[in-house]
Amino acid sequence: RALTVDVGGCLLSPVEPVTETYLRLAAVHGVRGITRDSVKAAIRAGFAAPPPPEQRGVRYVGDGRGFWRPLVAAAMGGLADDDPTLDAVLDDLYAHYENPAAWCVAPGAKEAFKQLRAGGVKVAVISNWDTRLPKLLRDCGFDESLIDTVVVSAEQMSDKPDARIFEAAMERLGEVGNEAACVHVGDSSVNDVEGSARAGFGASLLW
Repeated sequence: RALTVDVGGCLLSPVEPVTETYLRLAAVHGVRGITRDSVKAAIRAGFAAPPPPEQRGVRYVGDGRGFWRPLVAAAMGGLADDDPTLDAVLDDLYAHYENPAAWCVAPGAKEAFKQLRAGGVKVAVISNWDTRLPKLLRDCGFDESLIDTVVVSAEQMSDKPDARIFEAAMERLGEVGNEAACVHVGDSSVNDVEGSARAGFGASLLW
């Protein structure tokens, strides 16, 4: 009855390796003394850190700058929060990743969605992402002709593998009670496979 799909590492993947983007923009803004390994370590540490208690376990709030700002500061070698260089690098990173040219679209995804919807199957995106995702997907060609709805954690205040974000997708699709006839596709055995199982999905597939 419905297919739900993750975004990062599934529908969209960066054209340029993330560390290379950070290093390139660091050079543009005169940041010295960082390496691929130090950038990777800062990114890993940022994602491993728990969200602030007031965010109830949700990584991104709004456009996600509250998460990305300290991560980027660390990746740039420990820039101070009031350093204008941090603002400049962060703004350029945001502009880069808001550009559809920065992303590779999964081969065959658009054609598959078109065929599924023509056959009466509803399609939704479920992603741990900030509020910029719906526009990015549209800019990448995933408009309302291919996707019924986009459910992002920053809007739901619920991160996968929490069942609530999957339940929100079912509600939007009008498929509450039909979860056993729905399939989720993602790249994480925890966030996607376990999360969709908690919500009662009939099947899940690892990308």
